[in-house]
Amino acid sequence: MSKKRWNAAALWCILLLAFLFGSCPQQKSASEPEKDPYPIPADAVSVEITVSDSVSGTLVDGTKLVVFDSVDGKQVTNQLPVRKGKVTAKVSPKKKYDFVLLGKKGSWAGSRLQDYYVPEEGLKGVMMLQFEHGQITRDVTPPRIDKVTIGDASGTVISDDHVIDNTVKKIYVEFSTKVGAVEDVAWNGFGAKLGIGMMPTSYAGIDGVYTPDNTPDDGVFTSEYVFDIEHAAMPDGNTELIIVGYDVANNRVEKHIPVKLNKAPVAAPLSNAKFGSAFMIIERVPFTNNTFSTEPGQGLVQLGSGHEVMPQALNPVEGHNSSYMAVFVFSVVDKTTPTTSVPIMGFDVFRKEKDSPDAPKFVSRTHYDEPKTETNPGWGAHQGFDTSSELEEGKEYEYTIKAFTATGTLESPVFTGKVMEAFTYSLKTPKNREKISAADAANMSYSCTISNKKLLTKEEADWCDLGLLILDGQGQPVFGSKFRYVFDGVTVGIGGANTTTGPDLLIDTIGFGSGVKRFSYKQQLATPLQTYYNINKLEDLITVDSSTGIITITDKFVKIAQFNVAAGTPMEYQSGVNYQWDIQDWGKSAISLRDDRALRIVKMYDSNQSRTMGNNSSSGSNAVNGRFTFVIE
Repeated sequence: MSKKRWNAAALWCILLLAFLFGSCPQQKSASEPEKDPYPIPADAVSVEITVSDSVSGTLVDGTKLVVFDSVDGKQVTNQLPVRKGKVTAKVSPKKKYDFVLLGKKGSWAGSRLQDYYVPEEGLKGVMMLQFEHGQITRDVTPPRIDKVTIGDASGTVISDDHVIDNTVKKIYVEFSTKVGAVEDVAWNGFGAKLGIGMMPTSYAGIDGVYTPDNTPDDGVFTSEYVFDIEHAAMPDGNTELIIVGYDVANNRVEKHIPVKLNKAPVAAPLSNAKFGSAFMIIERVPFTNNTFSTEPGQGLVQLGSGHEVMPQALNPVEGHNSSYMAVFVFSVVDKTTPTTSVPIMGFDVFRKEKDSPDAPKFVSRTHYDEPKTETNPGWGAHQGFDTSSELEEGKEYEYTIKAFTATGTLESPVFTGKVMEAFTYSLKTPKNREKISAADAANMSYSCTISNKKLLTKEEADWCDLGLLILDGQGQPVFGSKFRYVFDGVTVGIGGANTTTGPDLLIDTIGFGSGVKRFSYKQQLATPLQTYYNINKLEDLITVDSSTGIITITDKFVKIAQFNVAAGTPMEYQSGVNYQWDIQDWGKSAISLRDDRALRIVKMYDSNQSRTMGNNSSSGSNAVNGRFTFVIE
C-alpha cells in the first residue's frame, strides 16, 4: 500500500473512531458523586416532626415528607422517609414552608402543613396528622388554603400579626383542590374547622357555614367557609388562627396565622362558688379517633402546648392502631345553696406527671361565647378534654382545673389518672368453625386470651367489664350476659354504702326484681346460687388467670337463666344449628351492632376512671376476631 493510500485509510479510521466515541454517552467515573438536586443549605436548621394518624393516635410509618418554599413553590428537600412516626427536615430559617406528607392510594391520604414559619433556632415538637386514604378512586394530593379574609371573599386579608377585635365578626376561608371538595363536617370526619390558639379536634374548634363550588366542572373544587367569631370572647394577647380542612378522601391541610386578640371576656365573680360533682376519665380506645366533630357549638378551646415538648404518639399494638383522651366533667355551684349553678366564662386545664416536682403545665383553655352553667344545653355540667399528643402510655398524671370569670378564678381539687397500657384479646374456646357433639356442648365453657396479662392483676387494674353473647344461625340472641369481674384484693362499691372485695362478680340479672338488676355474687347471690344451681364458689362461674391471660366463662354459668338477660332462659343447644359467639359488652341490644364494645379493663383513682379497651374495629361490631362459629352435630 502506498504511503498516500495508507494515510487516507488511517484518517478514515480516526474519523470513524471519533464518530463512534462522540455518539456514545459519557460514563461518569465510579468515584464521581451524583449531584444532590436538593442540597442541605449552609445555614440549615432542623425541623423535628412527629407524624400520627390522629390527635393522640398511633405513629405513622413508611410515608415520606417533602418540603416546598411557600413563596415560589419550589421543592427544597428530597423525599424524607417517616420512620416510626419521626422525620427531620433541614431548611433555611426565618422563612415559611409547605411541609407535605406524600399520600399513597389505598393506604395514606396526603397531608399539608401550609405556610409554616421556621424560626432562627429551628423547631422541635411539630405535629402533623396523616389519615388513612378515604376513597381509592380519589387522588392523594392535599388541599390548599387560598384565602383567609375578614367577613367575605372580598374582605381584608388576615395576615401575620393582624388584630382581631370586636369589629371582626366573621372569618372567610377558601380551600381549593383537584381531588374533591372540602365538604361540611360529617360523621366520617371530613370537613373544616377553625381553632383559636389550638388545633381543632373532635371536641373543640369552630364549625363554619359551608358553600359548595358553583363551577364544579372546571376541574378544581373550591370550598368556601365562613366562621362566626362575633361572640368568641377570648382573652387579650397574642395567639394564632389555626385552620384545618379535609377533602372527601381524607387529604388534609393545616394553616397557622399569628394574630393579636382584643376581645376581652366579661362574667360574674366566683367569690361564693365551689366545684360541685367532678370527675375525670382517661380512656384508651382501640381505634383511631377522628379529629372533627358532628357536635358543633361546644365552645372555644384554646390549647397552648408550644414547641417545648416533643409530642408523643402511640405505637401500633400487634398491628392495631389506638388512641386516648382525657375527659373532665364538673359543675360550679354556690357554696350556700349547692343546688344553684354559678355561670362561668370558661376554664383552664393544667397537667403534670404524678409526683413530679415540676409545676403543672398549661394544657388548654375553654372559652364560652357567654357565661354558662353547662357546656351544651341539657348536659348539666361543664365538659373539657385533653387530646394533646404529649401523654405517654403507662404514666400517671395529675390535672387541675381553674374556672374563671372576668373578676376571679376558682381552682378544682387534683384529678389523678393514667394512660393505661394497650392489649388485644382473642377468642380461644370453642374454636372457630368447630363441630361439637351435643354431649360435649352440655359441658362447654367459653374463653378468651388477653395479650397483656399483667392487666389482670390488682396492681394494674381494679376490674374488667365484659359479656358473653351467643346467637343462633339467624343472628337471634339465645344467650346474653354482661358483668364486671373485680380483681383479687380490690374493694369496690355495690350501691348505697355497701362494698365488696374481689375476687367477685357483679352481674346483670333478671328475675330477682323488675327489670335488669346488677348484684354481687359474694354479697348477694352466693346463697341462692348454691341452693338452686349447686354453685359453691366463684370459680364455678368464671376464672381469670393472670399467669396465662385466660378468662374462662364456665358451662355452669350459661345454665343460669337469671344471667341470660337477652333471652331469659338457660342455654340449650340444638343439633344441626350453627351458633355464633363473642366475648364483649354487646350494649343495650344483643342484635344491634351500634353500641357493641370490646372487653374493657379499668383502674380507679378515687372517683376518676382510667380505662383501656381491647383492640377491635372502631364501630365495635364483631369485636375481637369477628364472631366465632360452631355447629352442634
